[in-house]
Order: sequence, then C-alpha cells, then structure tokens
Amino acid sequence: MYPGSLFLLDLADRDETPGTGKYRTWYSACDGIIIPYTSTRLDGATNTNVACETHLGFLTNTSVLTQIRGFIAA
Repeated sequence: MYPGSLFLLDLADRDETPGTGKYRTWYSACDGIIIPYTSTRLDGATNTNVACETHLGFLTNTSVLTQIRGFIAA
C-alpha cells in the first residue's frame, strides 16, 4: 500500500463512500504509519483531524473511542 502504487490509484479511482451508509475517518499528522496522513480522508465522509495522535495511540485515545462509539450507535 505504498503511496502512488497502482493498487491505491485503482482504489482512489472509484467512489470512496459508496451506498447510503455514513462514513467517518479519524486521522492525525503525528500518525507516522499512514503516509501521507491526509490519505485517510475520504470524499463524502466526515473527516476528523485528531491533534497529534500516533497510529497505535488511536487504540487507547478515549476521546476518539468515544466518538467512534457514538458514530456507530447513531
């Protein structure tokens, strides 16, 4: 899943949020794993920029987890 790879270009060539479901992303400039971190954003989704959170830090960030739980419950 290297940035600019044919695989990712093929994925990006389609509707990023198909169907009638709601989509939301959480991303951070401090991620370090998702490069570029802005590639997490999806057209048609609610994209949430989290201030300086690491990739693994998302797993224990109670604020983000609460937001995810609320999004799923809605």
